[in-house]
Amino acid sequence: MLNILNTCFSTKLISNIINRTQVYNYYWVTTTYDTLGYDSPYTYTPPTTPGNYTIYMIGYDQCYRLDTIPVNVIVNEIPTPSFTFNPPSGCVPLSVGFLSTTIVDESTATFTWTFGDGNYSTNNSANNVYTESECYDITLEVLTAEGCYGSTTYIDTLCIYEDPIPGFYWNPTQPTVLNPSIQVIDVSENAETYNYDFNGEGYSNEQNPYFTFNDISS
Repeated sequence: MLNILNTCFSTKLISNIINRTQVYNYYWVTTTYDTLGYDSPYTYTPPTTPGNYTIYMIGYDQCYRLDTIPVNVIVNEIPTPSFTFNPPSGCVPLSVGFLSTTIVDESTATFTWTFGDGNYSTNNSANNVYTESECYDITLEVLTAEGCYGSTTYIDTLCIYEDPIPGFYWNPTQPTVLNPSIQVIDVSENAETYNYDFNGEGYSNEQNPYFTFNDISS
């Protein structure tokens, strides 16, 4: 009778084969008959490479009559979750789409997303709407049908910002023909870039630009 044990990479197995042949002593060997141990139950540590491995339990009685049971050990690879999301940043409220790129059988694996704001999803692809400005940790957990588990967290990878509130004033507050130059003073909130339009006479991307009007009457 072939016994099949399913496990994940680097997991120890404890095999307790029922004594069907009423033998009294056991030992375990590889396919090349190298002795692994003499205990029952026996703890077996599979090789570090995923694949199929076979070991044998050999039982014998006091008259050294032997019986052999092959045990096929299937070592499955632990998943390494990976994912993409879009957009990578933005202002509140921001809807972000997430997609697992994990190499795994999506039809049988289970997915658990943790979005960092208290929301979660169990779909392969998911969407979340962020309503608070903050940088969030995103976690994806994957569990295969064989029971192999993997988890990946991207730290502070998704940053949501408040909408900017434009504000400015200028000095002097009333330019004249004799003094047509002003300086704009920025008092905006949450601003990073600037684009000033001086009544079509010129433009500036500086935060606090100086500008001289050609036609002060307009």
